[in-house]
Amino acid sequence: MTNKQTCEHVKNFDENITSKTSGCEECEKEGTEWVALRMCLSCGHVGCCDSSVGLHATKHFSENKPSPDDSTSK
Repeated sequence: MTNKQTCEHVKNFDENITSKTSGCEECEKEGTEWVALRMCLSCGHVGCCDSSVGLHATKHFSENKPSPDDSTSK
């Protein structure tokens, strides 16, 4: 049996995070459709993927990614 390693970016996420909506939050407000969904493991925001018109998951990440000064190993 192999020893699987966990990626650094998911080591400290809260396993109890739940989605805030059943679909892309922004697409639901705009009345647009999405191709696939992505959930933020930090806050539960649900956004549409990069194949969707809105690119809302990527926009959420870009606006909320930790700065280089933030430490994930507290």
